[in-house]
Amino acid sequence: MVVDPAFRGRGIGRALLEALVARARALPDLASLHLWVTAGQDAARRLYSSCGFEVYGREPDALRVEERSYDQEYMIRFL
Repeated sequence: MVVDPAFRGRGIGRALLEALVARARALPDLASLHLWVTAGQDAARRLYSSCGFEVYGREPDALRVEERSYDQEYMIRFL
Protein backbone atom coordinates (compact mmCIF):
# COMPACT_ATOMS: atom_id res chain seq x y z
CA MET A 1 0.00 0.00 0.00
CA VAL A 2 1.27 3.44 -0.86
CA VAL A 3 -0.31 6.76 0.03
CA ASP A 4 0.62 9.64 -2.26
CA PRO A 5 3.00 11.98 -0.43
CA ALA A 6 0.57 14.88 -0.90
CA PHE A 7 -2.01 13.01 1.18
CA ARG A 8 0.18 11.52 3.91
CA GLY A 9 -0.40 12.42 7.53
CA ARG A 10 -4.18 12.48 7.15
CA GLY A 11 -4.93 8.99 8.45
CA ILE A 12 -5.70 7.55 5.02
CA GLY A 13 -3.32 4.59 5.35
CA ARG A 14 -4.65 3.76 8.81
CA ALA A 15 -8.26 3.97 7.60
CA LEU A 16 -7.52 1.64 4.68
CA LEU A 17 -5.70 -0.84 6.89
CA GLU A 18 -8.40 -0.83 9.58
CA ALA A 19 -11.10 -1.34 6.91
CA LEU A 20 -9.12 -4.27 5.52
CA VAL A 21 -8.80 -5.90 8.94
CA ALA A 22 -12.51 -5.40 9.62
CA ARG A 23 -13.48 -7.02 6.31
CA ALA A 24 -11.04 -9.87 6.88
CA ARG A 25 -12.52 -10.55 10.32
CA ALA A 26 -15.92 -11.01 8.66
CA LEU A 27 -14.61 -13.97 6.67
CA PRO A 28 -15.21 -17.04 8.83
CA ASP A 29 -12.33 -19.21 7.64
CA LEU A 30 -9.62 -16.56 7.51
CA ALA A 31 -7.21 -16.84 10.44
CA SER A 32 -4.51 -14.29 9.65
CA LEU A 33 -3.26 -11.56 7.34
CA HIS A 34 0.30 -11.41 6.03
CA LEU A 35 2.27 -8.53 4.55
CA TRP A 36 5.82 -7.49 3.99
CA VAL A 37 7.49 -4.14 4.35
CA THR A 38 10.82 -3.01 3.00
CA ALA A 39 13.32 -2.65 5.83
CA GLY A 40 13.91 1.02 6.54
CA GLN A 41 10.32 2.05 5.80
CA ASP A 42 9.85 2.98 9.45
CA ALA A 43 6.59 4.92 9.09
CA ALA A 44 4.92 2.00 7.32
CA ARG A 45 6.27 -0.49 9.85
CA ARG A 46 4.98 1.64 12.75
CA LEU A 47 1.55 1.84 11.13
CA TYR A 48 1.37 -1.91 10.60
CA SER A 49 2.57 -2.59 14.14
CA SER A 50 0.01 -0.18 15.59
CA CYS A 51 -2.71 -2.13 13.75
CA GLY A 52 -1.65 -5.41 15.33
CA PHE A 53 0.86 -6.80 12.83
CA GLU A 54 4.02 -8.44 14.20
CA VAL A 55 7.32 -9.17 12.47
CA TYR A 56 7.93 -12.89 12.11
CA GLY A 57 10.86 -12.93 9.72
CA ARG A 58 13.27 -11.00 7.55
CA GLU A 59 14.54 -11.86 4.10
CA PRO A 60 17.91 -10.33 3.32
CA ASP A 61 18.49 -9.07 -0.22
CA ALA A 62 14.82 -9.69 -1.11
CA LEU A 63 14.59 -6.77 -3.52
CA ARG A 64 17.10 -5.17 -5.83
CA VAL A 65 16.65 -1.83 -7.51
CA GLU A 66 19.49 -1.06 -9.86
CA GLU A 67 22.58 -1.84 -7.76
CA ARG A 68 20.92 -1.45 -4.34
CA SER A 69 19.72 -4.33 -2.19
CA TYR A 70 16.80 -4.16 0.25
CA ASP A 71 15.67 -6.54 2.96
CA GLN A 72 11.99 -7.37 3.48
CA GLU A 73 10.36 -7.87 6.87
CA TYR A 74 7.43 -10.26 6.95
CA MET A 75 4.54 -9.40 9.25
CA ILE A 76 1.42 -11.23 10.41
CA ARG A 77 -1.83 -10.20 12.08
CA PHE A 78 -3.89 -12.96 13.64
CA LEU A 79 -7.61 -12.43 13.45
